[in-house]
Amino acid sequence: MFPPVVHLISAAPLFRNLSSSTIAGAASKSSSMFCDCLQQLWLLTRKNLILTKRNKVWTLFELILPILFTLPIIILIVRSGSIQLSPGKTFTTVPLDGGAADVTRAVGFVAAIKTRWCNRRDVSLGYYAREESIEAANKLMDKLAARFTTTVFTLNVVKFGSEDSLLDQLRVDAPNNTYYGCAIHK
Repeated sequence: MFPPVVHLISAAPLFRNLSSSTIAGAASKSSSMFCDCLQQLWLLTRKNLILTKRNKVWTLFELILPILFTLPIIILIVRSGSIQLSPGKTFTTVPLDGGAADVTRAVGFVAAIKTRWCNRRDVSLGYYAREESIEAANKLMDKLAARFTTTVFTLNVVKFGSEDSLLDQLRVDAPNNTYYGCAIHK
């Protein structure tokens, strides 16, 4: 059925004899093998194009019908799709005092910070500071403890000697936390 194509493929040299022992001879033979491979690639591509031209029904199935089937689906999805945004929630301004009242204040539907602490009266805050900033960090944490200690709850500031010891303490406290969903505490 396809004698010219079969004849061209069978006439293409597949392998060359590599009996030369010189480097120049081997280089020229490898370049000719590369050209032979390109020639074979061209012949096979040409064969596929000839087959595609002769068999128009299969060309229709392979190229045109997938486009015709997917195009209406894409158009249907684009036309019927809609963007639905959830309604926004507005918040009123939150007055912050910078003291313990901020911890107990609930804002709108967001619960107070104290509920995250399971309404605990004693809360520990651990920190670690590097040697060059340890004095400033100690002053800052002492001011923080004084500002957030009231009759409602007490904030204990715990200084750790290293970051690793702080992380170890958090890991030890995590499984021993008996309050479901509460913050890690000491």
